[in-house]
Amino acid sequence: MLGMDLSLSSPAFCVATVKKGKIQVLHLSHVNTNNKKGFGYRLNEIHKHLMDILEQYPVAVAIKEKGFSRHIATTAKLRGVDGVAALAIYQMLDVEEMPEIAPLTIKKICTGDGKADKEAVFQGVQKFLYRPIEFTKTKSKYDESDALGVCIAYATQKKLLV
Repeated sequence: MLGMDLSLSSPAFCVATVKKGKIQVLHLSHVNTNNKKGFGYRLNEIHKHLMDILEQYPVAVAIKEKGFSRHIATTAKLRGVDGVAALAIYQMLDVEEMPEIAPLTIKKICTGDGKADKEAVFQGVQKFLYRPIEFTKTKSKYDESDALGVCIAYATQKKLLV
């Protein structure tokens, strides 16, 4: 499965399977897009990174965290990121629609608290792992843990975890 935390500045991706009722991470990454470049350039960076992942790992399902923003301009940019992700998924997996999981649901599953902050999610996802993994040392670790949380929430909803 491929879990995605989509944003324009630092989208994150987690490829995982379930092993012995726990999440086994095969790939975890993020893209820090260049904010000095234009919107199209940044979308291309995200598309290329996602295509590389999909070419390297066998993915049966792609799931994304449901995006939200209170600002119209930000929402429009998020829709662009959603668009390039949907295009890559369609090109590589021939899947027309991706399941979405609300942030509140992911937080509730990973921490027990639907209003948990990013640090709590970062700590919470680790108890679901088959083996410990290393996250980036930057603040993008929260994006990566969110992408992992998407996988955990999906696997939990499908009753794959113990």
